[in-house]
Amino acid sequence: MKKILFTLLLIPILNFSQYTAIPDTVFEQHLIYFGYDNVIDGQVLTSNISSATIFSVGGPNLTDLTGIEDFVSLSHLAVLNTQLTSLDLSQNTALTYLLCNGNQLTSLDVSQNIALDSISCLGNQLTSLDLSQNIALNALDCSFNQLTSLDLSQNTALTYLQCGNNQLTSLDVSQNIALDSISCLGNQLTSLDVSQNTALTYLQCGNNQLTSLDVSQNIALTLLSCSNNQLTSLDVSQNTALTLLGCSNNQLNCLNLKNGNNLSMQAIGASGNNNLNCVEVDDPNWSSNNWTSFFDVGVTFSSNCNYPIGCSVVNCNDTVIYDTTNIFVADAQFQIISPHTYLVSSDTFPRPNYPNCDSILTNYRNYIYNPNYYTDTNYVSISVTDTLYIDITVTGVPGVDNTISVYPNPANEVVIIDNGNYSTMSNYSLVIINSLSQQVFSSQINAQQFQIPVSTLGAEGTYFIQIFDGNNNLVTTKYLVLN
Repeated sequence: MKKILFTLLLIPILNFSQYTAIPDTVFEQHLIYFGYDNVIDGQVLTSNISSATIFSVGGPNLTDLTGIEDFVSLSHLAVLNTQLTSLDLSQNTALTYLLCNGNQLTSLDVSQNIALDSISCLGNQLTSLDLSQNIALNALDCSFNQLTSLDLSQNTALTYLQCGNNQLTSLDVSQNIALDSISCLGNQLTSLDVSQNTALTYLQCGNNQLTSLDVSQNIALTLLSCSNNQLTSLDVSQNTALTLLGCSNNQLNCLNLKNGNNLSMQAIGASGNNNLNCVEVDDPNWSSNNWTSFFDVGVTFSSNCNYPIGCSVVNCNDTVIYDTTNIFVADAQFQIISPHTYLVSSDTFPRPNYPNCDSILTNYRNYIYNPNYYTDTNYVSISVTDTLYIDITVTGVPGVDNTISVYPNPANEVVIIDNGNYSTMSNYSLVIINSLSQQVFSSQINAQQFQIPVSTLGAEGTYFIQIFDGNNNLVTTKYLVLN
């Protein structure tokens, strides 16, 4: 009976006296400093550390953090400038803040730390970082590592991102729409899409290999640094909150700073752009008096530099303009890409209030055409989620008599193609193709009209009617909509 009683009395004493091994003396010295321990003996009372919520440790002689696993209540941990090559935090599931800068870490497993709100692990030797389980993550700084990729698709709460000076060749932040700050300088990025990051106020992407950068959707930007890339154009005309701009050492030949906010801009770094002769600004006289030192010698300022249209980015992502003659084609930014010369008046070209492009073709016919060969007969402006077309009739070109008309358009039951003066189009042919480039109708033009049942052409959608001459050269293209 006495033996049993003695055993029962001993059990709570053993529980009370449970120890955690601390093999690293530097670690234990920190425990003593913060009052968790009182003597260096390779151990500490577990009860002394199990309720700790904040702890920091560091120093060049620290090599082992064994024992950290029993800090089960830890919410904030700082491990700085040590010789640690690994860090096991799998038992520290309450962590919300992790600072482990300046160590020798080659890996970092935070898959069990799903409550993490902030991670800073800069200045290590990480080659990968799995953040797929850290969906609550708000801030990340993984700069100065050796990361070749970074998957942030699950970190939709992220507002702060620093990933500079790694080896990233791509960076997808399309899912991180809450981002307020991005710094990805000193990587190997060739492109960067920030069109979904409309909350951005800070963007630093210098020292990469970017050839283009569209910030027209980032109207809250106050700082933009994109120096030391390969940019040929930069348009910040929509960035009305911008106060600091760095775009030095690129290949800029056009720079649009005409954003209505020039008086509030505190500093600009734009030197080292040897092809830049003119900068578009709000007030040329004011800029000449205040901004000259920011640019290379000889750069002038103007309210209209007659840039190519492509230097003023228009974000109608699905907008394409086709000339039905297939001679003039423009891309989604209204940059002429055909080999022909067209009259483009940039000073009168409509610059819509981005991103509202619903009426972008209003009077568009007044701005792009070739007056020597083309007569604008009609144009169609439809929703920007569809395709925009300009219908142009060819006149004055020898050997071409384009009098073909299509009606009704859109068509419901029957589409009529009137071939006009078809007798002058010997050996001409007509084909209809769908949006998948599949031919659904073809015929020699040997009659005044073709009356084609809509049911024989296919499903609803947009179709193209193309006319070829006797040498199989494309003469003109018209569009047809089937309802």
